[in-house]
Amino acid sequence: MTNMSDADAHSEGPAAGSEAPASAAPRKRGGTTVLAVALAAMTGLSAVLGYLYWDATRATDSSEFEGADPTGAAAAGAEYAELVSTYSFDNFDEHYDSVAAISTPEFQEEYRTAAESLREFLSEAEGVSEGTVEYAAVYRQNDDDAQVMVFLDQQVRNVLAPDGRLDKSRLLVTLHKVDGEWLLHDVGGS
Repeated sequence: MTNMSDADAHSEGPAAGSEAPASAAPRKRGGTTVLAVALAAMTGLSAVLGYLYWDATRATDSSEFEGADPTGAAAAGAEYAELVSTYSFDNFDEHYDSVAAISTPEFQEEYRTAAESLREFLSEAEGVSEGTVEYAAVYRQNDDDAQVMVFLDQQVRNVLAPDGRLDKSRLLVTLHKVDGEWLLHDVGGS
């Protein structure tokens, strides 16, 4: 008969040489490692996406365009959109003359007709507007014609909105090249 000591009889652990049951050893270390790696990956991804968002949305000057503009059509479209959308009731004739100077004869006639009714309305409403181009790019172009998509912010004040309001517009500015210079031929909005 084998003689067991009191210590051996009361021990709760497995006997020497025997294996512990699999459920007795918790596996927390592996789960923690996976969680740490996932957290590091998410942090890195957030940093990259944050930079890309910042880079894509940073403000640009209206004369600064990311796309190639070898003919100057985008810059001309942006400049003309700002000119057309910046006016004041107290100097509307000066505004009209400035727009007519950069326009084709066809657009001059269209704008003259529109300006006649616009002049009276602006005077009564004491209307003032300042246009700022946020972005412009050539939409279509050939040697003599170009269409420029313009994203415009227009700060408008009048008797109904004395503190002003901001209108955001998308404009399609059509240009014709005459004697090597882009002229305003049409402005359409959405």
